[in-house]
Amino acid sequence: MLKKIIAVGMALIIMIMPMTASAVTWGTVVAQLNATGSYSGDGVEASVEGDAVTVNGSAGATIEGDPVEWADGRIMINLYTDQVQGANRYAFNNVTLSDEVSIDNAAGGSMSVTFGEGTTVNAAVTAGVNGNGSTSVTNNGTVNADFNTYGESGSFSMTNNGTINGHMGGGFGDYENVDPEAATRVVTGAITNNGTVNGDADVYAFTGASMSVVNGENGVVSGTLTAGASYQNSSMSLVNDGAVGNFDSWAEGTGKTITINNGTVENGMYVGADHSGTITMENNGTISGDFYAQSNQSSSMTLVNNGTYNGNFQGSAWDESSLEMTNNGQVDAVMNVCSSQDAVATGVNNGTAGEMLGFVMAWDIESEQNVANEGSASTTITNNGTVDHYMIAQAWGEGTVSGVNNGHVGEVLVSAAEGAGSSVSVVNNGTTESHAFADAIDGGNAQLINKGAVAGDTYTEVFGNGVAQTVNDGTVGGASFTAAYGSLQSMALSADSAASDTSVSGSAFAETINNGTIAEGMESYVVAGAQTSLVNNGSVPSVSASFEANASGETGSTSLIGSGTTGKLVVEVMAAQGVDTSTAEARQKIADDVASGLTVYAGQLGLTEGNATIEVVIYDETGEAVDTVEAEVPLTPAEPKEEEEYVPSEEEIRHEMEEKRKAESLAGVYASPYWCRQMSLGYRSLNFRVFDGEGKNVLIRERLSWIDGGPKKNLNLRVRTDETEGLTIRFDEEVLDILERTEIDTITLLTYTEKEPFMQYKTSDLRAAFTQFGLERTDLLVIGGMDDEVMKIGADGQLVPVE
Repeated sequence: MLKKIIAVGMALIIMIMPMTASAVTWGTVVAQLNATGSYSGDGVEASVEGDAVTVNGSAGATIEGDPVEWADGRIMINLYTDQVQGANRYAFNNVTLSDEVSIDNAAGGSMSVTFGEGTTVNAAVTAGVNGNGSTSVTNNGTVNADFNTYGESGSFSMTNNGTINGHMGGGFGDYENVDPEAATRVVTGAITNNGTVNGDADVYAFTGASMSVVNGENGVVSGTLTAGASYQNSSMSLVNDGAVGNFDSWAEGTGKTITINNGTVENGMYVGADHSGTITMENNGTISGDFYAQSNQSSSMTLVNNGTYNGNFQGSAWDESSLEMTNNGQVDAVMNVCSSQDAVATGVNNGTAGEMLGFVMAWDIESEQNVANEGSASTTITNNGTVDHYMIAQAWGEGTVSGVNNGHVGEVLVSAAEGAGSSVSVVNNGTTESHAFADAIDGGNAQLINKGAVAGDTYTEVFGNGVAQTVNDGTVGGASFTAAYGSLQSMALSADSAASDTSVSGSAFAETINNGTIAEGMESYVVAGAQTSLVNNGSVPSVSASFEANASGETGSTSLIGSGTTGKLVVEVMAAQGVDTSTAEARQKIADDVASGLTVYAGQLGLTEGNATIEVVIYDETGEAVDTVEAEVPLTPAEPKEEEEYVPSEEEIRHEMEEKRKAESLAGVYASPYWCRQMSLGYRSLNFRVFDGEGKNVLIRERLSWIDGGPKKNLNLRVRTDETEGLTIRFDEEVLDILERTEIDTITLLTYTEKEPFMQYKTSDLRAAFTQFGLERTDLLVIGGMDDEVMKIGADGQLVPVE
C-alpha cells in the first residue's frame, strides 16, 4: 500500500511541473526548411511560403545560434538573402532568440526581418545593407541588448515599435573615404522609433549617406538621441516627436543636417557644426535643461525656437563660421549669442526670454585659451519681444557687437566694450524698465542710443582708456551719469577717495548727448587725465560735475555744451589722500584747477557772454565736505551750427508732383506715378479691384512707368500675395475711359515678391472685350489668367460667365 501511494504522489508531481520546450539551433531549422519547406519541433513551427519565412513559437520556445569560425567562438543566428529557398522575408513570432542576431544583406537584393510581439532577443542585433540592396528591420517585441545598424550602399529602414534595452543606431555611408571624387557609393535610410529605447540612440551619415531619423509621437529614448552628417554628399534629417533624455545633432565636413524637435527633451540639447558643415535646428516642443550650439571652422548654423526652453538657449560661432538664432517662443533663462575669430552671429528675439546676451569673445576653441585681439568677429542681437531681465551686448577683444531693442527690457540694457579693437553699439527703440549702460574698458568703444524710454538712469562709463558715449533722443526717467575712471580700481573712489594714485593709463573719454528729456539731471565724474562731455540740446533740470584730484592735486576735464539751457550747475571735488585741503589758499587752488578743466559754452546756465561763476564743493580725503569755493569759468562761444542743405521730405516731393500732374490733367483726371493703397488715378478712386479665389479683396500697389520715353504708360500693380491661383481683376467702363484718357497702354500684375508678371493686358484688348461681350457701362468685367473663363457682375450683383 505504501508503494502505491508513493507512485501516485510522483505522478502528481510530474503533472504540476511546467512544460518546457527544448531549444533548437537556427541552423537546424534552416536545414529542415530547405529540405521540406517546413519545420516542427521543440515548440517551434516554421514554414516557407513564396519569399517569406514565418517562425512561430509556443510558450518557452527558444532558438539558439550556430557557432561561427571566429577566434572568439561567437555563437550567432545568421539571417541573409536566399538563405532559405530564395526567401528574403523573415518573421519571428512568440519565440526567444537566445544569441546574437546578424542580418546581413550584401548580395544586392531585398531583405526584411520582423521580430513580432512576444518575440524576445536576448543578445545584440546587427543589421546591414551593401551591394546596393535594401534591408528593412522591424521590432515589435523586445531586444535585451544593443540594436546596431550599418551600410555603405543601398537602402535601409529600421522601425522599433517595441522595446530595446540597450543602444539603438549605427553608421551609414563610406566612413573611411572623404574624397568627393571617390565617393561613389550611396546609401539611403530611415530609422524610426515608436517604442521604447532604454539607452542611447545614435545614427551617423558618412560620405554618400542620406538618412532620416524619427522618434515618433509615442517614442521614448531614455538616454541621448543623436544624429548627424559627415563629409561629402551626406545629409541627415532628425525629428523628435516623442520624449528623449538628451537630444544632440551635428554636421561636419560639408555634411548637412536638419533637426526638428516637436516633442519633449528632459535634460538638454547640443547642436554642433564643424569643418564647413551646415545645420538647421527648429524647436516646436519643450526642451528642459540647457541648450548649447556651436558652429566652427567655416560652418553655418540656423536655430529657430517656436516652442519652450526651460533653460538656456545659447549658441556660438567660431573661426569664420556663421550663426543665426531666432526665438519666436519662450526662453525661461538666457538667450546667448556669441562669435569669435572672424565669425558672424545674429540673434533675434520675437518672443520672451529671461535674459538676452550678445558677445564677441577673444578665445581660441582649440587651445581653450584667451587670445585677445586675434581675429575680428561680429555679433548682432535684436529684441522685438520681451526680455524679462537683462539685455547685454558686450565685446571682449577685437570685434563688433550691435544690439537693438524694439520691444521691452524688464531691467537693464547694457553696451560694453573691453580691449583694443572692441566696438559695441546698442539702440533702444523700445522700453527699458530700469537702467541703461554704455561701458568702455581698456581701449574699448561703447555707444548707447536711446530713441525710446529708459525708466531709470543711464550710465556712460570709461575704465582705463577708451571711449563711451550715450545719446538720448527719447526719455530718461532718472538721471544721466557720465564717468571717466583712471582704472578699474578707481571706480570705488566715488565712495572712498583714499587711493593715492588715480592717474589714467592712456586716455579716457565719456560723453552723454541729450536731445530729448532727462527727468533728474545730468551728472559727470572724472579723474585726472580723463575727459567727460555733457551735451544738452534737450530738457534737463540740472547738471553736476564731479572731479577727483590725484595726489598731485590734478583733475580731469569736463565740457558742458549744447543748444539747450541748464539753470543749475553743481561742481564737486573729492581730494585724494595727501592733497592739502586745510587752508583757504589750498582749497581755492583746487577750485581754480577745476574751473580750468571745465568748459561751459555760451547758452548754458542762461548766460550768453562773460564768465560763469561756479560754486565748487570741496571734500577732503575722508569724504567730508570742508568748503564751498567760488571760481570763474570764461564762457566759450557757442559752436556755430552748420547750415544743413535742405532736403524736402518724400511727402513734399509727392505733393509737388501731384500738383504738377493736376495742372497737366485731362478733363480733371490725371495719372500719379506713386503707389496707392488701391488703384486710383490721382486722388480719384476707381472701381478697379483684385480678388482672390475666395472672393476676398487683395491689396495692390500702383506705380506708373513710361514706355520708351513716350506719352504712353505701363501701369504696374504689385499684388500683396504670392498665391496667384484664382486671382481676378474687376473693372467697369469708367475705368477704361480714364485709362484711355491718361494714355495708359498696358496693365501688368505682379506678385509681392516675384518680378515676372503673372497677368498682362493691353488697354485696347480690355476695351475690345468689354465691347465684344456687350456689357453695360456699370457692369463689371471679371478676368483672370489666359486660360480662365471671362465673367461679369451685373446690376443684380451675381457673378456669371459672359457669352
